[in-house]
Amino acid sequence: MSQINLCEFTEFGRIQDIWNDCFHDKNGLKEFLDNVVLNKEYINGNSKMLFDFSNIYVLVSKKDFPFDELTMCQNIKIDLSIEADNYVLGYTWINKVIKNDNTIHVIEFIDSRISGLNIGKYMIKEYEENNDEEINLLPYEILWDAIEYWKKYLQNEYDIHSKNDLEKMMEEFEIIDVVKWDELLDILC
Repeated sequence: MSQINLCEFTEFGRIQDIWNDCFHDKNGLKEFLDNVVLNKEYINGNSKMLFDFSNIYVLVSKKDFPFDELTMCQNIKIDLSIEADNYVLGYTWINKVIKNDNTIHVIEFIDSRISGLNIGKYMIKEYEENNDEEINLLPYEILWDAIEYWKKYLQNEYDIHSKNDLEKMMEEFEIIDVVKWDELLDILC
């Protein structure tokens, strides 16, 4: 897989901020809107994201992103035939839940449009590091088709290796009754 430095060749931010910035080419964002947000056949495509559009963060390519270094093995879900300088490489829909005067940041949905670049992990870290407060951005719900991803992520980032470890983490972060992680809890010993 290609080892492209995402920090060097991308920008991360709320979609509306990037759209309103006169320095960004809007063709890449239009491609994302047409092929993901408004596409009813896409995995999250029934336009649910439109109702909460201000909470969608995107990772966009800079003008000099090395698309030519991507390999045939990488799954690319971007229509690169549309001439653009700022393609959306990944996106995450983030919400905030208030519990006991604490604001808990949760991922409603996250996806990358190029495999093998760790775009999801990169977006999570960018969001966590560029906030005014110290936060841990975690998924609101872990569904069966994402169990392995989140299991590996939690092992690598939080040293979670057992059901007991996960339950302790959920207590410590005060998210037990906020998140829906039953399917992940069921597979851990």
